[in-house]
Amino acid sequence: MKQLLTEKWAALTDRDRKALLLLVPAIIVYGVLTAFLNVSNEAARIEQRNQILSQQFEEMQMVLAGRSAVGPDRTQNLTVLVNQIGDRSNLSYDGIQPSANGVRVTVRDAEQKQLWRWLAFAQSEGLNLASFTLTANEDGTVDLNATVVQ
Repeated sequence: MKQLLTEKWAALTDRDRKALLLLVPAIIVYGVLTAFLNVSNEAARIEQRNQILSQQFEEMQMVLAGRSAVGPDRTQNLTVLVNQIGDRSNLSYDGIQPSANGVRVTVRDAEQKQLWRWLAFAQSEGLNLASFTLTANEDGTVDLNATVVQ
């Protein structure tokens, strides 16, 4: 292999050798810079996504902190109320299940505005989230797993 390269190099004119000596490092530098810029852009995208998630988390904490400590008396079933809130906020549940300490709600691929509207309706009805997990998806939607209590 080395002998083949040596023969090919010897067969080149001085002008071609000089051109190769200038082009090869330029191509290598270009490749390294392109890779670096791709990594840098990806890091910036991840940082931006983390900032958005942090902001959304803070907004959700503010919504939860502003909830009423004592909700109004409820004569209807909590599951029915949670279903009604979903209908009013145009939020479709992927799962809703009564549990010992409230109602377990699962939502997949929800628009963020729908989720905030749902939280506002739940708060206005005196409902609280005993626990929740919020996951942002690549397409801008969110997944929610929560336990709703009165």
